[in-house]
Amino acid sequence: MKKHISINTSKRPQKVLTVAIVSMFLSACGGGGGSGGTVPTTPTTVTPFTSWDAVANNSTVVVPGMSQEAILTTDQAAKRVTFIGTPTAVDTAASAFSETLNLSGAITKLVITSPTGSVTFDTAAGASIGHLDIAIDPTINFAINADSIAFAADPSKQGWNYQSFGVWETGRVTGSGNAGVMSVGAPTAGAAIPTSGTATYTGKSVGFYTDATGVGNTTFSVVTVNADFAARTLGLSTTGTFKTSDYSTTSLAPNLDLTGTLSYAAGTNSFAGNVTNGGTLSGTSSGRFYGPGAQELGGVFILQAGSGIPETYGGAYGAKK
Repeated sequence: MKKHISINTSKRPQKVLTVAIVSMFLSACGGGGGSGGTVPTTPTTVTPFTSWDAVANNSTVVVPGMSQEAILTTDQAAKRVTFIGTPTAVDTAASAFSETLNLSGAITKLVITSPTGSVTFDTAAGASIGHLDIAIDPTINFAINADSIAFAADPSKQGWNYQSFGVWETGRVTGSGNAGVMSVGAPTAGAAIPTSGTATYTGKSVGFYTDATGVGNTTFSVVTVNADFAARTLGLSTTGTFKTSDYSTTSLAPNLDLTGTLSYAAGTNSFAGNVTNGGTLSGTSSGRFYGPGAQELGGVFILQAGSGIPETYGGAYGAKK
């Protein structure tokens, strides 16, 4: 029987991963949601992640991940990003996500760990963890504390059991922090990845976009990945991309639709390849297959233009065949 993880103030159960998917600092925090609404309790166990179905109440689960980050600074008065650094290399050694559930199954604490440190959202310390009460995308949830903000995919609404993804940002108070992207889950063993045939994975991507003038937006896209297991290649594309800077209005952003071809070595799980929007932005996407039989996959990307602030588009994605 599926476990249900509720992180909003309503009593409607929903299985949620709030892996901190973050919008840019300059994007509005949006409304809705709220804290978990239940007094946190000390979990009795700390367990590694195998699937969302296996996550138990009154426990902390630790999910391994891969992440990538970029330093950024902002002019808070002007509401503009003033600097974004070169993205770091993708990390798989020091990246993880954990969530703590109380006795009733409400998420009371989230921790994102990356090479630059940890970001914690703890309802006992005043953080809010909830869902976005907006029509933009009801499958996205948020976490926010005094200095950091995050948005996340809801695996149950996507039909996922082995992975999810996210982006986050720190420095909301100081104007100096990091923007990061992360894919987490139970990686498929290299030997369990099919060696013949094809499959189509479909899912979603959420990200952050800063244009050449420093205006920040949150982005939402549909993801399609066409896998050729014999050739060990993945054709990645995102479509229908739209963006918002205030969570009340949206605009289509076809210039942020991405295409790329990723590949992986025989007997290995990690894939990577070049990705572009067909215009100003280019970079690399890296990812993994998840689940005992490569039922799902996910990955991250941070693309940049070569001049200016510079124009930057970072995000993460997840998909299921």
